[in-house]
Amino acid sequence: MPALSSTAFLALNVPLHGLPWYQDYASFLFCAVIGVYGGQRMIRALRKELPEPRRSFYLRRAYVFTILITISFGSAIYFMIRLPAPVPWILIALGLVSVGYVWNPFSVKAALRYLPYVKSPVAALVWSASTALIPGIMTRMPFPELAGMTFARFLFALALILPFDEMHLEEDIKEGIQSVPGLLGKNGLLVIYVIIWLLYVIIISLFLQSGFIKTILCHTWISLFFGINYFLPMECRWSLDTLPFWAFTNIHFVDILLK
Repeated sequence: MPALSSTAFLALNVPLHGLPWYQDYASFLFCAVIGVYGGQRMIRALRKELPEPRRSFYLRRAYVFTILITISFGSAIYFMIRLPAPVPWILIALGLVSVGYVWNPFSVKAALRYLPYVKSPVAALVWSASTALIPGIMTRMPFPELAGMTFARFLFALALILPFDEMHLEEDIKEGIQSVPGLLGKNGLLVIYVIIWLLYVIIISLFLQSGFIKTILCHTWISLFFGINYFLPMECRWSLDTLPFWAFTNIHFVDILLK
C-alpha cells in the first residue's frame, strides 16, 4: 500500500540522516496518500483507464472508497494545519501536482502523466519532496545537505518506480502514454536502473551523514524483496507489491545494531 510506503520512506530518514520522527507529519502523509491514490484510481476507473478486474473492483465499492477518501482528506487537513509554516503551502503545491498527475479540468490528455516521458520523474519528484525535502525543512537542515538528501531520495524513488512502470507498459501504450521504459526498452532500462542505484549509494554514503555499511544494510531488505517481486509471474505480483516497503521497518533495528 502506498500509504505504508510513505511512512516507511519517512522512517528511512531516522537512521540514515539523523532526523527526528515527526508524528503529525507522518500522520498527515499517511492519510493524504490514501486520499490521493484512492482518488486517482477512482478517477481512472470512471474514465475506463484501469484494466479489468481492477476497474470493476473499484466501481463495485465506489461508495466505500468515496467515504474512505473523504475521511482521509479530512484527517490530512487536520494534521496539515498543525504543521509549521511554510510546510502547509508546500504540501498544497504537491497536492495540486498529485491531482494534476491524473486529472486536468480542460482535457483528459493534458494530465501530467500523458506528457512524454515525465510519468516516472514526476512521481519520484513528489515522493522525494514529501519524504525528504519537507522533513529536512522542518529540521532546518543546511541547504547543501538538504539538497543532497532530496536528490538521493529522488533517485531512490525513481529506481523503485521505473521497473513497476515497465511492468505496466502495455497499459500505458493502450492509454497513449509515452513512458521512460517504453523509450529505453528492457535492456536500456536495466542499464539506467543500475546507474541510478549506484549513483544513489555513492551520494548517500559519501556526501551525507551515512556510512557505506549502514547504507547497504538499510537497503538490503528492500532490494531483496523488490527483486523477488519483479521476477515473479504477473498473477503473483500484486500480493507482494508492498513487501519492499515493509522491509523498511527493519531500519530502526539495523540502526540500533550499528550504534
